[in-house]
Amino acid sequence: MPLQNAIFTSITAQLQAILSVVTEIKRVYPYPVDNPDKNPYAIFFPSGFENSFETTQENMRICRYKLFIGAKVTQTTLANVFATTLPNAVDAAMEALNTGWSMTAIDGHRAWLKTDSCDWMVSQDKDGLNAVAEFNLDIKLLTNNS
Repeated sequence: MPLQNAIFTSITAQLQAILSVVTEIKRVYPYPVDNPDKNPYAIFFPSGFENSFETTQENMRICRYKLFIGAKVTQTTLANVFATTLPNAVDAAMEALNTGWSMTAIDGHRAWLKTDSCDWMVSQDKDGLNAVAEFNLDIKLLTNNS
């Protein structure tokens, strides 16, 4: 298996394991979905990578993921989702990533996790409104060229 595939597979498995135990999130999807069936939910997937050739001995590789934590506005109000449901799910997910990130090495490469919050927004699908918090996850790896 090529190194990049092994890295994305390892990262996806780790993120799935971490987010799946967050009780404030009822369903985790490691791929894009149109209509999540549980509430609140987390959707994450790879969004690209960057490779920086630092020296002749090592590279800095950054694997990027998108993470969306959302809640449908079906049995409550939009105000309640933004005041309680979404913040609780986001706080719990960030805490889980903080305490659960155990991939100090991926395939023998040193790794770091960085999370950046993007927009919190409202979207609409055929079932109604969704409140969504978007995040960028950067996993930085120091790779050996030899």
